[in-house]
Amino acid sequence: MVFSKLIRQITKQLLPINTRTVNISVGAVRMAATSYQSFSSSQHVYRMSLNTCQSLYDRKHIDDYYSDAEEDYQQKNRNKWYIRFAPETGVKVNVEYVDTNPDAAADCPTIVVMHGFPGSYRDFDRLIKHFGGDDDNGKQNVRLIVPNFPNFEDTDRLNYFWHSSEERSQYLKDLLRQLNVRQIDCLVCHSASVSTAAYFWSSITEPIDSLKINSVCLLATPGPKVATKLGHVFTGTVTNLMRVPSIRRFFRSRWSASLPTSVRRLLPYIGVSSKLDFDDFALLMTVYYLFDTEGTVVQRIRHLADKQIPTVAVFGLADRYHKKEIYDNILDILGATEDNIVVYDSDDDNNKDTVTIRPIGDNDDHRWLRVIKIKGAGHYPFNTHHKLIHQFIEQLIAK
Repeated sequence: MVFSKLIRQITKQLLPINTRTVNISVGAVRMAATSYQSFSSSQHVYRMSLNTCQSLYDRKHIDDYYSDAEEDYQQKNRNKWYIRFAPETGVKVNVEYVDTNPDAAADCPTIVVMHGFPGSYRDFDRLIKHFGGDDDNGKQNVRLIVPNFPNFEDTDRLNYFWHSSEERSQYLKDLLRQLNVRQIDCLVCHSASVSTAAYFWSSITEPIDSLKINSVCLLATPGPKVATKLGHVFTGTVTNLMRVPSIRRFFRSRWSASLPTSVRRLLPYIGVSSKLDFDDFALLMTVYYLFDTEGTVVQRIRHLADKQIPTVAVFGLADRYHKKEIYDNILDILGATEDNIVVYDSDDDNNKDTVTIRPIGDNDDHRWLRVIKIKGAGHYPFNTHHKLIHQFIEQLIAK
């Protein structure tokens, strides 16, 4: 009884999940699971073996990559626990990804989509069908790439790749280089993938990466800071325990039917369905712990404002997966004002056909940013209000 009360008090302190509306949080997870089961775009799925993170784990490359002015960052990067003992030759992972137009010409508009954690390309079935030309209003002259990021099974197999933003960002760079992508017309980020995306768009350096990002679409992306001190201790404890292979094996064997009742009762309070497996839970805790401790993430998110990269940020006003102030945080970082925000007041996008994004790129300092808040939308607006999301992306790639 006392233990259960203690767990409840700890989880009340734990962000990102809004514990006051836990039933909606669990509903969001179930919605993702439904999307996973109903995936119907398997004809666009490809697989490859990819050697990744060599340039991140290679100590000499770290010294060469950053300027003398960033010497402190070099030293910090070398000493990070998820880099310090990693093999300098990189790690080999099996990649599963969606590519709707692998033979596209070099000038074909390219959209790259980053899923949340946990998540997969299966969450974006409607987006894939639309931009793959598989529905009535589909766009066939577009290349849409949606990679799955490595999961905790890869970590268990390699005992490396700890899902830091640097590692996931480098993974995406390596994959796009392998797919011969040199320009991203729209980078789409969902939920916690914004931490990886921030490292991605702020660390692209010519001619090393040979990548250009023309626009960004943020979907239900939270901002830091994601945990209170007590929540940080909780996620940090779980993350550090998961670094021990024997502990991972023990919890994996005890998960399912033999999962302790106290742990089952804990999961809904952090927005995780007890039907999710151990690897998903460990990944979720690790991602949020690192999101909270990567001190440069605010500056990296602000890179969008510094470079005035055309950006559309979409949020659901019925989204209770994170607390409202966490979503407002990223808007504060980007410098959003009331002039940037449009509220879409229909809970069914079939009732309205269009929302036009005002011109992006004019002389106004904030014309590069548009914020759309949708009444009735939750954490997966690209499923519930997919027509709107498709229009926003189409308008961005047409700029």
